Amino acid sequence: QKVGVFGYFTEYGHFNLDFRITSAPPESAQIQLSPTALIKTAPVGATVTDTMTISNTGGGPLHYSITDRDRFDEMSGDLPWLIEDPPTGTVDAGASVDVIVTFDTNGLTPDSAYDALIVVSSNDIVNPVDDIIVRLTTQPSNAIGDDGGLTPSGGTLPRSFALSQNYP
Repeated sequence: QKVGVFGYFTEYGHFNLDFRITSAPPESAQIQLSPTALIKTAPVGATVTDTMTISNTGGGPLHYSITDRDRFDEMSGDLPWLIEDPPTGTVDAGASVDVIVTFDTNGLTPDSAYDALIVVSSNDIVNPVDDIIVRLTTQPSNAIGDDGGLTPSGGTLPRSFALSQNYP
């Protein structure tokens, strides 16, 4: 629907420009995600966490739902190594909620990078889908045993050691 007309004259004649101004009603939800990216490095076999914040800068309640997927494959579906809690919820106007993001490196390949998107769908009428870029880089585990045989399975490398003289 047309909201207004702006008319102007040039040397080529008279022109009218129809325009429409769109904005969210003041009582609608408006999503804001923070941070814009989560980047983690962890050894294989570890579980680490970080926090993302969903804020509602609008005037009405924000209902959200979180999924994740491979960053470069839209059809990949939910990733088992990336967990968001809570995955759904409601944020009151002017409020925020923290979402715990868990990175589970069990079963992942050491010395590898995993790229994902955390996709947040909401009832924000201007920005109904927003996302956060995720990168997880895995390192070799410091557990030895099954592959090295130096300590029982699940053992860890010593964090310190001492040298002393061995002569009288």
